[in-house]
Amino acid sequence: MRGLLVALALAAVSVVGPPTAAAAPVAAPANAVCSGSTVGPGIAPPDRVPLGIPGFHASWYGQSGYPTLCPGERSNAVVAFYNSGSRGWVSGRMGEVAYLGTWNGDPGQDEPTVLGGNGELGSPQTGWPRFNRVAAQPSDYVGPGQVAWFQFTIQAPDRPGFYRLYIRPLVEGATWMEDAGVYWQVTVLGADGTAPAGRVSSRVPAPIEDTSPGWAPAASSCVTSAEYSRRLSPAASATRRRPANSPFGPAVTCSVCTSRASADNGGRRTSACGRAEPRFRTPDSEVRNRARACW
Repeated sequence: MRGLLVALALAAVSVVGPPTAAAAPVAAPANAVCSGSTVGPGIAPPDRVPLGIPGFHASWYGQSGYPTLCPGERSNAVVAFYNSGSRGWVSGRMGEVAYLGTWNGDPGQDEPTVLGGNGELGSPQTGWPRFNRVAAQPSDYVGPGQVAWFQFTIQAPDRPGFYRLYIRPLVEGATWMEDAGVYWQVTVLGADGTAPAGRVSSRVPAPIEDTSPGWAPAASSCVTSAEYSRRLSPAASATRRRPANSPFGPAVTCSVCTSRASADNGGRRTSACGRAEPRFRTPDSEVRNRARACW
């Protein structure tokens, strides 16, 4: 009987054979990683720009392309402005030094942005002179007829979307120079590299929801040469009008506006939105703020 059992056991082993190895588990596909960062083509300057306009003036003169970035990535940007005025820009001298400032429509005049800054008021630290000053003139002196190449760094926010950064040149403590509608369009991809769904405001606090459709890729950030020249003409600047519902009062026609700083406000002027602005002392002891008051 024992012999029969041993024989059956040997037969079973010969039929079944050696045990098969367990099937290896199928590896889960790795998460896609954003890797589609690019910078679009640069934008060429206009054929002609004005020259020798009395006072401080600047003409847009070309810029680098619009970046597409992954969240947290950075991109260096360059924009050129031609000194079309009769006065030079002097680095480090209040009332003569040229900067690029944040502008309308996004993030707004002198407003912080999630696309760059100096780490203040919710802006990221990307090496800007201030949270609302994108770049300073690169050389000690930019004379009439010379070109200044302003450079700055943009950082992509964590949230995917289409962002815009509008900028405008100014002479700190004196005046804003021409508004040519210059902006950077920054496309921020998803963490997996997918295209964003729509527009997001670049203002701080941000991001702010915006239900408008995403922008199509832009060919140029600036107006045509003809329109730009028209904007620079004295007749055009003299007929700019405040809207009837302006917080600064009824509609008026103006080309230069000034407002005196309130003595009971510590020498600071408070704008209609409640933001206090530093008072820069000019020879007539007035605070010049042409852009906010007039257009």
